[in-house]
Amino acid sequence: MKRWLVVALLVSFFLGCYVSTVAAVELSVIHCWDGARTEWVDELLRAFEERNPDIRVTGVFAGTCATRLPERLILSIASGAPFDVAMVGPGTLASLANQGELLPLDDWLRAQRISRDLFLPSELRGAQWEGRLYGLPFTTGDGNLLFYNRRIFEEVGLNPDRPPTTFAELDEISKKLYRVEDGVATLIPFSFAYQHSQAPLWWLYAGGGQFVSEDGSEIHFTDGRALEIMDFLRNYINQRVGGPQNIRGTRREFLASQIAMFTRGNHVWGEVKAEDSDFPLGVGLAPKHPDSQWTGATRGGWYYAVPSSTPHREEAMKLLYWLTVPKESAGYFVLRQGRPSPVIAYNRDRLYYQVNPYFGVIVEAVMNNYPIANILGYDEAAALFNSEWTRLLRDHSLNPRAVLDDVARRVATILREAKDSSRR
Repeated sequence: MKRWLVVALLVSFFLGCYVSTVAAVELSVIHCWDGARTEWVDELLRAFEERNPDIRVTGVFAGTCATRLPERLILSIASGAPFDVAMVGPGTLASLANQGELLPLDDWLRAQRISRDLFLPSELRGAQWEGRLYGLPFTTGDGNLLFYNRRIFEEVGLNPDRPPTTFAELDEISKKLYRVEDGVATLIPFSFAYQHSQAPLWWLYAGGGQFVSEDGSEIHFTDGRALEIMDFLRNYINQRVGGPQNIRGTRREFLASQIAMFTRGNHVWGEVKAEDSDFPLGVGLAPKHPDSQWTGATRGGWYYAVPSSTPHREEAMKLLYWLTVPKESAGYFVLRQGRPSPVIAYNRDRLYYQVNPYFGVIVEAVMNNYPIANILGYDEAAALFNSEWTRLLRDHSLNPRAVLDDVARRVATILREAKDSSRR
């Protein structure tokens, strides 16, 4: 009898081990969070596993956000072995949603009693395609922010608590922020090199211009306003920066007090403070034309989405929720970076202001960005515009009207062909 009891216990033990092993669902999530943020993502995944012992999650760092992330995601879907949850930008989301490769989330949100009102409207816009939601935001769009060296402002007699808010103010204070020694510029007031890749579009909207219409059918950047903005920037470069040859700048040069100001996204606060926690960093809204409602433009931040071909939908949705909604996970992830949360309520927490004293300014920048609708072909069209706009800033022999007219024709073709291909 004892022998049979021992056998029964052993069988029960091994069966239990076997069942627990096969019951653990294996998920994978692809992202492009580099540096310390890779570890932070892994911490989130380990915390998820603790709360869901029947699920194991592998975080996969894709590489560059702009190229390697969408490439690897698309390849995984095409191979029939998709990542279960994926970090996506608005362009990739629109393309995959149009092909039916992402799960629509509207029914799931209703079942979970998660209201869209939980999130900033500007952040949900980039996750929508043809009226349906295909991703949930876990960061906000960058926001067009002015970063400046408070110490340099004080040294030249400027108020470090009063950064420039208009194009005219930027031009005026820059007179004090240009320094030349032995014929070499040792202090540049503003960097047109150390900017976000979308900076040309930011200047366009901050100046009161517009890129394209809501549906992408009309081109707007060939009007007089865009040319006025270009004229201002070229004059500024010649008169305040010492000419196109002085268009330069890196974070290292900023930290070395060789550059006084630049505009970039809200991720910069965390990056600068991680490198030099004592750096006298100031943050303000990006300068704009007085007639403009906006300080920049955004398509939203980053989203997590679930490929429709995942074999583990239920578990993937649990992970999606964990990465985008709870304060202890989604809220804490952006808090560590000193960035706003797409969840409106979290931005009212005073703890955020302890991490970043300029947090209110950063949230205001997000709200003051023009929210661009998801349009097929937009990324390619915007990249072309940004490249040619930058070329105009660096080469003043080029005719702005001729260049922008040519870009307009090419942008119209890109958007039209993208729209036509979606119908096939």
